[in-house]
Amino acid sequence: MEALLPWTKEAHRVVVTLRLHGRSQIRSTFILVLERYAQKLQAMSGKIGAYGIDDDFIKTVCDQIIMKEV
Repeated sequence: MEALLPWTKEAHRVVVTLRLHGRSQIRSTFILVLERYAQKLQAMSGKIGAYGIDDDFIKTVCDQIIMKEV
């Protein structure tokens, strides 16, 4: 899945927007991939964003991140 995300080593200050319409479930692998990807983008002054996410999806992601940090 990580190989499907756009990447160029020469780019700086990149903004990547993920379209997640219709997603109501995620798996931990998806979160881990996005975390690694976001770290790479941040190292190059880039950002990642998402749209089309419903409230339950956001709550699930937040709950998983909180559980990971505990």
